[in-house]
Amino acid sequence: MDNVNRLWIITAEGAAFAIAARDMNEEAPMETAAVLGKAISNAMLEVFDGMPGE
Repeated sequence: MDNVNRLWIITAEGAAFAIAARDMNEEAPMETAAVLGKAISNAMLEVFDGMPGE
């Protein structure tokens, strides 16, 4: 996955989290925060996997 796609996924999930928080629904922010956290974790793992070893 390239950097543009990673950024798009994180941006989309971040927007979903912001909308859920704005709507004052108690369950939606927790669900969308979990998805956002997973997207960030996956992107970070891909970056770290691509780093040269020591």
